[in-house]
Amino acid sequence: MTSMSGFSDLTTVVLGKDIVSIGNSAFRQTNFTSINLPENLITIGDYVFQDCEFSTITLPNKTKHIGYGAFMDCLKLRTIKLGSSIEYIDEKAFEGCKALYSFEISTEVPPIIEASTFMEVSHTMQIKVPCVALGAYKASTYWNEFSNYDVNTYKVSVGVNDEAKGNAHVVRQASCDDVTSIVQAQPQPGYKFVRWSDGFVENPHVVYVKRDTMLIAEFAEIDSDVNNVCIVESANEEIGGVDVILLASAIDGFKFSHWSDNNKENPRIISLEKSVELYAYFVMSDQFVDVDVSKIQSVNVYSNNGNLYVEGIESDYYILDMSGRLIYSGRDAELRLPRGVYVVNVGGEVQKVVI
Repeated sequence: MTSMSGFSDLTTVVLGKDIVSIGNSAFRQTNFTSINLPENLITIGDYVFQDCEFSTITLPNKTKHIGYGAFMDCLKLRTIKLGSSIEYIDEKAFEGCKALYSFEISTEVPPIIEASTFMEVSHTMQIKVPCVALGAYKASTYWNEFSNYDVNTYKVSVGVNDEAKGNAHVVRQASCDDVTSIVQAQPQPGYKFVRWSDGFVENPHVVYVKRDTMLIAEFAEIDSDVNNVCIVESANEEIGGVDVILLASAIDGFKFSHWSDNNKENPRIISLEKSVELYAYFVMSDQFVDVDVSKIQSVNVYSNNGNLYVEGIESDYYILDMSGRLIYSGRDAELRLPRGVYVVNVGGEVQKVVI
């Protein structure tokens, strides 16, 4: 793009969404106080923002490279956020940014920096990184010279398709020690919970959190889908009631644990005297007793550098901790997990993996 270097009266810049690179010295010594960077931006050239006046900047998730002296002597720059793709920050990129006190970065792999990248920047500046990557940053060259690290855990937010039909809430947020969140939907009388926006129908729902996530609970009228709802009641409650037999059926590799009222009978007979809402809970089946010596044959499962790899997967698989709690269900070929021991279930085949 054309350089605007020296436009001292320029205060605000909005760049086109299709720009993937900003050339050398493009905005050098301009006085703008805000800039809207395009989401497809990959490269920031040398001296692009040298001597600029803004106090905060957020780089898009696709940005990979910050050039030589890109933010040199931005004396008012106080906070900066980098996305999840940054790979290299060149020499003197933030030299002289003496007001810089907060540096947030989303990538779990520490980007390469040079000895002069943060020249004249205080090494007590707060650096906020993903909690699973804290150890990697503290051990990485030049990043290990900073002393004030903080962690950034991903969060789950919930909403509903219609507030008149029900509500939803977060039971537990993810943390550095547990990368799963639990969300729950509660329908209003006359309505039923249908599914979450990620396609899961379990409720409560255990969510493997690898980014900030928004889930929407979908509700519908109980009689709006006769193919999926069974209404059983007595025609005359004064002369007779109804008994219902409930049967919980687990998929391969799991077994029934208990109902949401802690009853463990399965099948279970209940007498309907009022409306009843029950959930079935499941755990790993007894086949996991021999998981130490088992290996999945249909796909290649292994761990490396804190990542779990499932190569050749064509359908959903499950990851559980050693207590039998489900922490992930899906088809991702690569997952970042905290250190620990996990069980991978692919179509009923199981394998223990140590991260």
